Amino acid sequence: MKCDIIRDLIPVCIEGLCSEESVKEIQEHIKDCENCRILYEKIPVVENVPPENMPDESKAFRKINKKIKKGKLKIIILSVLLIAVISAVSYLSYNQITKRSGTRSFETIIQTMEVKHIMNYLAEGDVEKYVDSVSKAEFDDYYMNDTIIQSIRESDIQKLNNAYDEFTKENPIESVKVSSYYEQNLNRDSIVYSDILIKTKNEELSFLAVKESDGKYKILNSFILFYEPWQENSAKFQNTLSYINNHSHINTNIISKLLCKNFNNSKKSPESTVKFIVCRFNTDCRENISENMIDFYNKGFTVENAFFSPFQIDTDKNMFFYNIAIIAKDSNGSAIMNTRIYYDEYGFLSPETDTIQIYSDNCSKDLEKSLKIFFG
Repeated sequence: MKCDIIRDLIPVCIEGLCSEESVKEIQEHIKDCENCRILYEKIPVVENVPPENMPDESKAFRKINKKIKKGKLKIIILSVLLIAVISAVSYLSYNQITKRSGTRSFETIIQTMEVKHIMNYLAEGDVEKYVDSVSKAEFDDYYMNDTIIQSIRESDIQKLNNAYDEFTKENPIESVKVSSYYEQNLNRDSIVYSDILIKTKNEELSFLAVKESDGKYKILNSFILFYEPWQENSAKFQNTLSYINNHSHINTNIISKLLCKNFNNSKKSPESTVKFIVCRFNTDCRENISENMIDFYNKGFTVENAFFSPFQIDTDKNMFFYNIAIIAKDSNGSAIMNTRIYYDEYGFLSPETDTIQIYSDNCSKDLEKSLKIFFG
């Protein structure tokens, strides 16, 4: 063979791709041809890779399959999460529109967060921020100037600080839970209410929150009427909260109805009814008022009507009060008592003597006297 052909075949021969005849021809040629022999010797011999160093195809496929499975799992998880999010958003959006009783929506979630934020101030003992956070919409119709409002604010902070310190001294607040929902009011309007549960070391306190016209919340709880001596600090704390969140916190409609009960033709004694009335008063004047009221009813006197004005504020004393008119009767005639009763976070106070006015119409002197001391 010619050298040109041999040189073309040498690389193929070294790689072991030539036939046996071609290899023999090349070997015979390079014995006599020095140039081709030099080329043959210069080209490196490629060694075959041993099988053990070759990649394992099964392992490679397993790795690829594992990655594919991981990718599919991620897609499934993301899909489930996406469906859950879409379902939750749809549910909340539907409830936002329908506002069905007992349901929750974006609005109820927001209210829960806002009310929880306010109640956390109380739990942490930041009374000033709590007082500033609750609604003052009840003052909107009274045209109070900034000086009066600031005076009420300072008084509320002081009252609540005192009650809070006494209550939490041996009964610290441990947690606050809030849950909000739609409910229809008496006008069949859907309102968002928030149930509040304050857990302390020794007891649980329940409250209700509702948003007022000023965009803030009124935290509602019942005025505590009856309590044992060991519950006194708890009752004072709850009554103070009731007072601060609703300065007209005593239900005067109930008192009016109770006062007008007629016991003359009844087998029931007036003691139990008087007890419910007197419990709306401060503890230091309850006993005296109870004796006077029971004596009034036992003498056969009756209260025909009892009128309470809307709550008002005495700017000189910085105290709230009601103007009260009591129309009473005996067998001879009738009498009207006009007076002013102040109240604080612990209930009514006995009226001052100079605020009591009696107007009689053919009634006995005994009725006039009983009316003058009716509230202590």
